[in-house]
Amino acid sequence: MKYFLSVIFFSFLFSPLASQGVVFSRITLDDALDRAKRENKSVLVDCYATWCVPCKKMDRVFAQREVGSLFNDNFINIKLDMDLVSSYGPKTEYEIIFLPTIMILDPQGNVRYKKDKVLGVEEILQIGELALNPDIYFASEATKITSSPIQQSGSAASQEESREEPSIEKIVYVLDGENGNVPPEILYQEAYFRMELMDGSQNDAARRYLETQEDWTTEKNLRFIYDFLNQSEGELFEFYINNQHLFSQHIDPEQLRLTTSMVVSKRLYQGFPRPDLNEAQVLFGFIDQEMASKNAHRYFIRRLKEESDMDGFIKVASEYLKFNDDDIVLYLYIDQLLSTAQMTSEEATSFKARLQDKLLLKPEKPELHELLARLYLKDNDKQNALKHIDQAVSFYHSEKDRQKAEGIKTEINQL
Repeated sequence: MKYFLSVIFFSFLFSPLASQGVVFSRITLDDALDRAKRENKSVLVDCYATWCVPCKKMDRVFAQREVGSLFNDNFINIKLDMDLVSSYGPKTEYEIIFLPTIMILDPQGNVRYKKDKVLGVEEILQIGELALNPDIYFASEATKITSSPIQQSGSAASQEESREEPSIEKIVYVLDGENGNVPPEILYQEAYFRMELMDGSQNDAARRYLETQEDWTTEKNLRFIYDFLNQSEGELFEFYINNQHLFSQHIDPEQLRLTTSMVVSKRLYQGFPRPDLNEAQVLFGFIDQEMASKNAHRYFIRRLKEESDMDGFIKVASEYLKFNDDDIVLYLYIDQLLSTAQMTSEEATSFKARLQDKLLLKPEKPELHELLARLYLKDNDKQNALKHIDQAVSFYHSEKDRQKAEGIKTEINQL
């Protein structure tokens, strides 16, 4: 009998289920909720996209054995690819704006927890442990709360104290959709509480408070708006951008710059759907207007490559280089693609033809000759590769650039 139990124990210990991370069921959200009702469990939902780099970081967290042990036993786990048509309903219903978005839903589909960022192992474990209590909703709208502990005449010191000691089980004033009889100070406090409780409702709470304010330019309201800047769409960000001079009177300009960059980056790299080239240029303009077009094209061209859209990559990169032939960063990126064999011979030939047209307009441009030499090298065309690398050497002014070109020439001569 002891031998039999030992075999069972060690079989489990070394089985895949005992050593793997979170196992995600390949079912729809509706099916997951039905299963959650039958098994009396909550649903873990990972909203992602294949192009989303932060989502891949979240995958590494879900792959940890301790995370799998908690969620596989106690939750129904599913992933939703937000690029699929089937995800349009959940995207709209749960207001998925950034990726990754992690949600925990009760069996009725109410949000118990929602966060649009990469969570660490300890953080996701803490959230999962708390969610084992079916009565904890992280202060979401599904929580039935009827009173508020906040005093209407609360001091600024008490407000700061509240923000410094967040509690996952704080009681929050519930508005039931009407602000008429709720004092602005309670709306103000509730917004900060909802920010701390990470339930995804802080933006609506901030909006409700600001609807009671005739003057958004007071120091208190400027600081409030600044604290709730987390997306580049909407009235708050537009007000922030149009009134930078007012914000800089109360907040360090460098901190403002960092916040603007953070909000813009979140939209560029986590936003869903992804911004097009025009929107990217507007977004980069918030950071540096002079470099907006160049940075937007660099971002968009790189993104096309990451999405394996080489036709789009070649078209946009070629058109861009016609009018921005001094963009060394982009040349280096294309050169990297060639060096790491990430561009096929067919793609190199297509790109080469476009650059030949460009070279007719700027025959003295050494970067173009060098890039063409690399493209011909990709095609094993030694004669044309040598012709263009010799042109590059002759047009380069710095010794460092000439040495780099000579190195390519050595590589070509080995053909």
